[in-house]
Amino acid sequence: MAVVFRSAFRVILAMAARIKDGGAMAGYFIVHSGRCAKDIMCLLKEFLSGKHSLWDLFRNGISCISDRWHEYREPPLTGHRKDAMRLVNDGVKLYNAKKYEEAVKVFKEATECDASYARAYVYLGNTLYKRFEHGEALNAWERAISVDPLSKAAGKARAKVDHVKSQNQMAIRDLHEGLKK
Repeated sequence: MAVVFRSAFRVILAMAARIKDGGAMAGYFIVHSGRCAKDIMCLLKEFLSGKHSLWDLFRNGISCISDRWHEYREPPLTGHRKDAMRLVNDGVKLYNAKKYEEAVKVFKEATECDASYARAYVYLGNTLYKRFEHGEALNAWERAISVDPLSKAAGKARAKVDHVKSQNQMAIRDLHEGLKK
């Protein structure tokens, strides 16, 4: 039974790896499989008893993994997260009104309220960049990446960091070429 379970679990993980975020999802469940193993074991028993088809086993197994993945990726909102989200929304209004100094204060307050809220760091970085505080902006974007590396906010932060670094490399290259003349 254990061999059949391991084989079924590996097939379900392989199928999960084919969906969006699947590689990271499969890796997460290889490490943290205990949360989902009981559910998949029940599905396997139902399959072996003839209650479900092989297709149902895989479909429900992937659904179980996907549900656990979403629980992991989007945990329930805490009071701190709700406060940080409200502050970020207030900061975005200030940012859009080009009140960057006030926006920086609000975004910093949001990061203090919930230090793992990557979106707050992204907006803080964007605002600092607008204020020509590029080093601090890079730090904020890198913090967004480190607190929640798989989030959309971290993806945006990576793009900003890559853009700024490529601009810096171009400026250094242009400076070297100018010095050669």
